[in-house]
Amino acid sequence: MGELRLIREYIGKDHEFAQHDGEAHQVEFMFECRIARSATPSTGKTPDTQQTGLAWVPLSELPNCNLYPKILREILKNGFSDVMTVYLGNVN
Repeated sequence: MGELRLIREYIGKDHEFAQHDGEAHQVEFMFECRIARSATPSTGKTPDTQQTGLAWVPLSELPNCNLYPKILREILKNGFSDVMTVYLGNVN
């Protein structure tokens, strides 16, 4: 596993999906990683039952993706090369 890069807190009642997950409070830790070019995306042995799909997306295509938290589009446009460990706060 690579270095810890981003920490995001999500408090559901504060965001656009409050009607569905207003009671949710989660903390997410995002790590830098390297994936072999030959790797194939997979949901794994115990996939999230709420997950609707899986895709590997080139960084150049992130602005066109439905990505949460939305701030990741800007942060990841150049990969993690310019990112030190950052607490993003309660963002969506």
